[in-house]
Amino acid sequence: QINNINLSYMFYKCENLNYAYFSNTMAVNDMREMFYNCNSLYSINFTNFQSDGSINTSYLFYNCKNLISIRFNNEGTSIYISDIESMFYNCSSIQEINLPAFNTIYNINMTRVFYNCNSASCITFRDYSKFYPNDLHATFYNCKSLSSLDINNKFITDKTIDISYLFYNCSNLTYLRLYFSNSLTKNMRGTFQNCNHLTNLYLLNFHTKKAEIMWDMFKGCSSIQSLNLNSFDTSMVTDMESMFEDFSSLSSLSL
Repeated sequence: QINNINLSYMFYKCENLNYAYFSNTMAVNDMREMFYNCNSLYSINFTNFQSDGSINTSYLFYNCKNLISIRFNNEGTSIYISDIESMFYNCSSIQEINLPAFNTIYNINMTRVFYNCNSASCITFRDYSKFYPNDLHATFYNCKSLSSLDINNKFITDKTIDISYLFYNCSNLTYLRLYFSNSLTKNMRGTFQNCNHLTNLYLLNFHTKKAEIMWDMFKGCSSIQSLNLNSFDTSMVTDMESMFEDFSSLSSLSL
């Protein structure tokens, strides 16, 4: 049983570590960069992943590029996260990520959480998970095997400033339905860039009244035939360069 409070950097660059098992994380509040660059690690098992307080999981599995199995068992108990930036950055071998019941503090940094998880076909969020990000830059960047994603009612974007490259090169997604309020979002550069198999994109309650940058926003979405952008307010936008470049199947656009 783990009773230490701070486990940050605990196995930092343990490049020959290949398996890890933990029975309890109840007293832990910091797991930042715990397995940073453990590039031989292939399996990790948390049999009772929970905490009395909130946990920093930023860069937790950073560059664990051979990791193929992560088990989080927490019996449905909510876990409060204080930072999740780059948690699975470049975990390029894992095929499925089933997150525990994460709830976050307000205005959390969620940049590059699943950056280059390019083998993951499924990323699952528990129904009662809630994320309150202030930054979603490149969260699912190059998740090119991801076939489906449901983040509605889980990502609360009222205070989110940046959604640039959020789904960049998620080239296996065919359907995406988003309820994003985006009332403070300024940067939307490349949000859906190179989602070239996306045929159905529904942007509901997708407000853009504070948006300033839409450069490359839909660039390379070459399979979408119809798009409704009636909720868009572009009065503050200063850059729309290549916004619809290579939108080669588009036949209907509502503005």
